[in-house]
Amino acid sequence: MKTINSTTTDSLILDLDGTLWDASEICAKAWSDLLTGLGITEYSIDAPTIRAVSGLSIDKVFKEHFTFIPESMR
Repeated sequence: MKTINSTTTDSLILDLDGTLWDASEICAKAWSDLLTGLGITEYSIDAPTIRAVSGLSIDKVFKEHFTFIPESMR
């Protein structure tokens, strides 16, 4: 077992479906920051969009929801 900050950690909880914490806001910010970094400034991603695409394959997300991202950048 590894020790972190003098505390022994014996478990790790992964909340992949948002049951314990809704990560939509921070994910939306990350996507929007990425788009800005790629020079795509006319679009931003919001939390409702992230919720709408959560659970979909990344291919489906790009083909059906993020069509404004050029295929060469996907």
